[in-house]
Amino acid sequence: MKITDAMNTYNIALELIINAGFAITINDEDDDSFVWEAKKGDDIFIASGPLRVGLNCK
Repeated sequence: MKITDAMNTYNIALELIINAGFAITINDEDDDSFVWEAKKGDDIFIASGPLRVGLNCK
């Protein structure tokens, strides 16, 4: 499978992250940008998009 980093692939990435048991949130504390966070137990992965977060959620 090949997934390209694009807006139309975000839902697929989110579904895979959630199916792996992670909770995903968007942290928008910074007014200029936001980051995606995937959490499962003590593991927290943070990136600029769900595809980048998903690379770590194995």
